[in-house]
Amino acid sequence: MAKQMLNKGLLKYISNTSWLMAEKIYRLGFGLLITVWMARYLGPEQFGTFSFSLSFVTLFSVLVSLGLENLVVREILNRPKEEASILASALLMRLLGGVFLFGFSALFITQIRPNEPSILVLVMIFSFGFFFKSFEVLRYWFEAHVKAKYSAALEAVAITASVIVKASLILMEAPLTYFAWTIAVETIVMASGLLILYRRQGNAIKNLKPKLDKMRDLLVEAWPLILAGTLYTIYSKIDQIMLGKMVGSEAVGVYAAAVKFSEGWFFIPAVIATSLFPLMLNARKKNKEIYLERTQHLLNLMVVIGVLAALGISGIAHPLIMLAFGSAYEDAALILIVHIWGGVFLAMSGISYRYFIAEGLQKYSFYRGLTGVVVNVLLNIWLIPLYGAMGAAIATVVSQFMALYLFNATNRKTRGMFNMQTRALFLIGVPRTIKHIMLLTRNK
Repeated sequence: MAKQMLNKGLLKYISNTSWLMAEKIYRLGFGLLITVWMARYLGPEQFGTFSFSLSFVTLFSVLVSLGLENLVVREILNRPKEEASILASALLMRLLGGVFLFGFSALFITQIRPNEPSILVLVMIFSFGFFFKSFEVLRYWFEAHVKAKYSAALEAVAITASVIVKASLILMEAPLTYFAWTIAVETIVMASGLLILYRRQGNAIKNLKPKLDKMRDLLVEAWPLILAGTLYTIYSKIDQIMLGKMVGSEAVGVYAAAVKFSEGWFFIPAVIATSLFPLMLNARKKNKEIYLERTQHLLNLMVVIGVLAALGISGIAHPLIMLAFGSAYEDAALILIVHIWGGVFLAMSGISYRYFIAEGLQKYSFYRGLTGVVVNVLLNIWLIPLYGAMGAAIATVVSQFMALYLFNATNRKTRGMFNMQTRALFLIGVPRTIKHIMLLTRNK
């Protein structure tokens, strides 16, 4: 009986993961196709301007997310009777953050790229769209209750509408700002859809009443994650910002084309980590040994996925870029071959990040984020003048290696994660993980 209940519960998580995976594959396929078409239509310079502006606003996106993603899921699981106030408190915090994002992005872009009104307009449009991302906090309710199929279906509708609109704009030869508005409208559609879905699950919107003490508690726990998220966003996007400042928009366009393919598969580890996080938390409550074993299995799986993706994409990088973007983006092929290998460490970080939250080690997420930013910025200053976009790719991969892996060896509390990551990187225990997955599949 116990085994049947375990398998039934596991099947629920597998089904949840499948829905998330299907939505991400759908988004990746259609999103990548329309991005390629956009890049060809706009050309490296305009596509670079678009990518630079979006990356710039993303630097401030932590003001909207506030590092609350996994904290809210954890709090809902631990305090189910308070879930309405938890969601409402998180939502209000994110809405306030969205207001600050709008102001800060406008202020700083005029300092970094003065006398460039086209970039200012794009930044304002993207900032407006990011404000409505605040409502994505409702998605965490679906994650906590393992009901991802609803939010996944909504995502599919939003991306479909976005692709249709962008395709129409290309055919009409619309100006650049129109494409920026499609991203803003997509976030508004998602916000509205999440509110409707949340209500249809039997939840009353009127019960979403924020509490100051709950906001304070969330903020106290989230501040290391806010700082870590800020630093992570900086070191993941600073390459395009520094390229735009030191070289120009065309270099950003070529680099962004490579990154689009390099990061295209990241949804796989992200979906697995997001969907199985509640499973990790539940295991930790019942049996620490099982919890650590599952964490190791997940790390092993992440490395296998990362290495296979890196090898596969590296092998076809040149024809892939030429076929997708054309000869104007030819230099992106070598950049892609280098940049893709950082994905191995990013894949593992989805598990280690959640491990830190489960263990109450959020502050170490900040410290490793700081490590990544410092290393990335210093390497960009050195390598971009020498190698341009390729220098930015090298800087990104090295900073990911140092921040997301080596950093964990520096402290006694994080060394356990470093040891698990090392076993995963050297493929120790991978056969056992494969056997474990096969047994689960056979017994389901």
